[in-house]
Amino acid sequence: MDAFEICGGEKLYGSVKIDFAKNSLLPLISATVATGSTVCFPSFPNYRDTEVLLSIAEHGGAKVERKNGGVKIDSSSFCRGVFPDKLFREVRASIFMLGGVLARLGYAECPLPGGCRIGDRPINLHLEALEQMGANIRCDGEKVICRADGLHGAKIVLPFPSVGVTENVMIAACLADGDTEIHNAAIEPEVMDLKNFLNECGGKIATRGRTFYIGGVKKLTGCEYTPIKDRIEAGTFLYATALVGGEVAINCVPEKKICSFVAKSGNNACKIKCFNGNIYISAKGTPFSCTKISTSPYPGYPTDMQSQVVALLSVAKGESIVSDTVFPERFACVEQLKQLGADIKVKNGCAIVSGVRSLKGARVKAEDLRGGAGLVLACLKADGLSAVENAELIDRGYAAIEDKLSALGAKIKRIKNYRG
Repeated sequence: MDAFEICGGEKLYGSVKIDFAKNSLLPLISATVATGSTVCFPSFPNYRDTEVLLSIAEHGGAKVERKNGGVKIDSSSFCRGVFPDKLFREVRASIFMLGGVLARLGYAECPLPGGCRIGDRPINLHLEALEQMGANIRCDGEKVICRADGLHGAKIVLPFPSVGVTENVMIAACLADGDTEIHNAAIEPEVMDLKNFLNECGGKIATRGRTFYIGGVKKLTGCEYTPIKDRIEAGTFLYATALVGGEVAINCVPEKKICSFVAKSGNNACKIKCFNGNIYISAKGTPFSCTKISTSPYPGYPTDMQSQVVALLSVAKGESIVSDTVFPERFACVEQLKQLGADIKVKNGCAIVSGVRSLKGARVKAEDLRGGAGLVLACLKADGLSAVENAELIDRGYAAIEDKLSALGAKIKRIKNYRG
């Protein structure tokens, strides 16, 4: 187990380059399997989650070549639809493999996927959608066994705009016989990035609002593709600067919801400018105003920024309320924030955050990826020395976050095999 050792109280100065979006790369890797060809990504950050998915692709027969910071995936030899338990359970996004492999091979067998423990995230919607497209699916204990003698188009109406189900169906539908419609689909930027990629590979996908129209094709082709930047990583560095103060240029296409929240609640102590694909923030590090904020599907406030905003509001003026309509149980970091001196209560899917004057360094433990990022932000603000255990969880979605923060002036380092 690794840990981040952090000495709080330092302001941040400089610029930070944001990597490609983890939440784009995961379905993109899965979609490469459906192409049966070669796909090149010119730059590829070293997220733990993407490395696991690449290993799953290799297990199935794909050839993965890492060169000059990029990745080339040749899936022409992909032939095995039975996936290894250990890898598949490690990352929730492994379920994205299901649609593409089933459409490509007509057979897929996998265990129930893993990932962060952030509440109930059933895969039944994935399975039901694929069944509507002609798949025969049965569960044998902890195994999901899928067969399809050719998938066909279908009209799929989602009960809520699930990102994962939208992406899985989109990949499968590209190789299905006939036309598919997805109603009440997710429209997150990462979903649209997958749509653009599949169209580059010869897919026929059009969208109108939350409705996706997908025309099945006989074959997809390879391409060279540049994914979008990671809006969640950008938001994390934005909030870190707003919390501790400083001046930072964030190289990323601006995320309007995240930027507008900081501008609105920063008591005029934060100045934000967005142009030329960058976010520029100048912050005094003074307390934010208390507020109410609720996560919801895009274009709403992202659930992946919920833990970071709770950390930010832990030292705000007054009482704030943060609710999560996407994952109501996603408040694992709250108990750890309390160890730092935060005053937070969780009730009925809401965090009631009473701002305190200051936080104090402590030893805390990341329980999930984004909660871990929230703890890192709080420790940057806390007086004294802190340690954030389970750094590997944070690595799942941030490539060397400690190096980027150090370059901005933060006192943070990784302790290998941390013993406390």
